[in-house]
Amino acid sequence: MLILGESHYDLPEREVPEYTCKWVRDYAEHGKTNRFFTVVTKLFLGLPNGSSPSSDERSAFWQRVAFHNYIQSFPGERARLRPTAAMWADAARCLPRVLERLEPEFVLVLGKALNEHLPVWTCGAIVCVTPHPSSFGFRHTQWGARVRESLRSRTSRRDIGP
Repeated sequence: MLILGESHYDLPEREVPEYTCKWVRDYAEHGKTNRFFTVVTKLFLGLPNGSSPSSDERSAFWQRVAFHNYIQSFPGERARLRPTAAMWADAARCLPRVLERLEPEFVLVLGKALNEHLPVWTCGAIVCVTPHPSSFGFRHTQWGARVRESLRSRTSRRDIGP
């Protein structure tokens, strides 16, 4: 499984090639808490409202999936700053190599804007798109059911309708 995010945001001096790998290890695998990792884990585990995965559950989940940010550089220091046209173009050239290397059977695309910028690919994976977990009104129970249905159905989804 590949979880496809849009980008990271941080200070320019912190931008290094290993940023995403370190971020995933620190927050997902090594017990630091972060709403993003908790919500994404809940999408797959089907946990009810008001409950959270244990540190061990979260760590086990993130050790079994791949995570890739589509945009390979920081659009800015804080969320809600949009990537430039050049960043989107660079990312479109990178994604086919990522898909070829990982050969995912399932891709979860996190975000409407990201989905609108994705090129059409033919890697044979099931594609499920949700709003970004930090978007207003995001409900993990609603979108988690959609993610799990897509995993079970083995049919491609590139829509975000109800």
